[in-house]
Amino acid sequence: MRYQNFILAVSSLAAPVGAATELSVNVYEGSTECVDGDIITNGKYVSIHYTRTIDESSETGSKGTQFDSSRIRDKLFNFTIGAGQAIQRCDKGLLTFARA
Repeated sequence: MRYQNFILAVSSLAAPVGAATELSVNVYEGSTECVDGDIITNGKYVSIHYTRTIDESSETGSKGTQFDSSRIRDKLFNFTIGAGQAIQRCDKGLLTFARA
């Protein structure tokens, strides 16, 4: 099993109707260049830190307010890409990233 480590700041993963529907990566601390074998694809095991905030385009809530973070718990979120263990937009958003 390959161990992938990503550190992300993620916004609007639990977006209400009318809000942003795409994964937004505001901070990425990892490789900027990689070989094909290091690209994240379905079936690969990853570990990430994330922070979820209310998106600026949201019609409800206080824009920019943090509502969840793995950093507060100091615990990485571990899952297999494409296995339904994470929010679908997170799975798709990490595809083609290079492993750190």
